[in-house]
Amino acid sequence: MLIHFFLSQNLRDKLRHKRTLVWILDMAVMFILIGILFTISFKFIENVSWEEAIWQVWQTATTVGYGNRPAETTAGRWATILFGMLGIAILGTLIGALFDYREEMRDRRRLGLLENPFKNGIVIFNYPGTSRFVELLRELRFADPDIPVCVVDNKLDELPPGISALPNMHFLKGSILSEDTYKQAKLQENWVAIVFPADSLNPESDATTKVTVDMIEKFAGDTTRIIHMLVDPNNEWLFADKKSTTIMESLEILAIVQEIHDPFCAPTIQRLLLNTEGGNPMTVRPTKIVGWTWGELMIYSIRVAEKKGHTINPFALIRNKKPVNCPSFDMMIEEDDLLIITVQGQLDWKWFEKELETAKKRETDKQEK
Repeated sequence: MLIHFFLSQNLRDKLRHKRTLVWILDMAVMFILIGILFTISFKFIENVSWEEAIWQVWQTATTVGYGNRPAETTAGRWATILFGMLGIAILGTLIGALFDYREEMRDRRRLGLLENPFKNGIVIFNYPGTSRFVELLRELRFADPDIPVCVVDNKLDELPPGISALPNMHFLKGSILSEDTYKQAKLQENWVAIVFPADSLNPESDATTKVTVDMIEKFAGDTTRIIHMLVDPNNEWLFADKKSTTIMESLEILAIVQEIHDPFCAPTIQRLLLNTEGGNPMTVRPTKIVGWTWGELMIYSIRVAEKKGHTINPFALIRNKKPVNCPSFDMMIEEDDLLIITVQGQLDWKWFEKELETAKKRETDKQEK
């Protein structure tokens, strides 16, 4: 292959599995080399300028043939005949191959044979079904309308037409046991990886999810978040040493049961989780209020929020990656803790935390006086 003489070893490796593209590049290089050879021949045989020689090459290759400076010598005419036959054949083949390559790439993309082209997006393993996926996508893109999504699945032959036609959508067909799947998913360059169970009705699917999470951790970047769905809560021990966040697959069942015992609880939590409803939870990292009690956080949050015109409520504390709901009033906020707060609209937490610190200091100074 001609093109291999002009490429580095790294580029050769990348093009190894793209034979059609390599063949097109070979034809292009061949056409250029023949054109250069004819340009040189025509210039010296016909004793014309370089500009005139290049102009003659273009006329002959494109079959325009203006004839304003045709070859006058026998050698020049034979060179024109030879280049005309080879150049026109190669150029026509090249143009046809480019159109074929474009169609091939469209088919490869549709069938999930191309690597994930996106960055700062979301990679979803195991297509969860169209209705669930549409709902998930609606919530994701309410906050960020342009966020790219790559679906990795080995059961699908292609994404449903209504899904594949959406903007910033990519499909990758690959096995969870294949190393190439995770490399092609470009996990290091993306924001979140979400793993749905291979079979939402079979608790043993949690073991398969564990394998997928292990592989994702191996190939993902340090800043890539991993979220997995769990079919059976008894299998949570499988993920004890994982940095992945567990979400119960049967969350809707738990909501139904909760609603039976406590009316309006489930709709309240549902509205809390929906981006489209407002009053959303927000995860923040405390710095200035480390050492405060949970009771102090609640008291000063109410005072500062009322004074500054914000709507905010402390909701839960995250310690050692596990949520603590309804912490006791005397529970201390430690350095590595996270806080879940509910906020109406947007909130600059660093600014708000500074206001909390200022409010407490003012009250302390007032009491000392």
